[in-house]
Amino acid sequence: MKRFMVVFMMLGLVVLTACGGSAKGGLTAADVAGTWEKDMSDGVETMTLGEDMTYTETIVVTTPMTIQTTTNGTYSLDGDTIAINFEDYGMTSEYKVTLTEDTLTLDNGQSQQVFKRK
Repeated sequence: MKRFMVVFMMLGLVVLTACGGSAKGGLTAADVAGTWEKDMSDGVETMTLGEDMTYTETIVVTTPMTIQTTTNGTYSLDGDTIAINFEDYGMTSEYKVTLTEDTLTLDNGQSQQVFKRK
């Protein structure tokens, strides 16, 4: 019976390790780092997340005329939640993150933003 318990515990450890993620089970800056792009009905939003916990967001609106805005700031991660500090606007927005190899989804509970890796 003791041998069975040891094997069972080892199997559980292997399964938990295979699931990946950080030690706390959350996302790291390396996980989300990269350039992500979202098509909008009237333009494109590009978000570049750095491993140094900084971001650059560029929005290009093309209708009725072309307007481009760029903001820079910092972000933090806690588990599967990203807090983006929009320092230019004096606000922070939190989103639940769902991440696949080529898709980053930000969900604030009211809407979802789906970005594709660029």
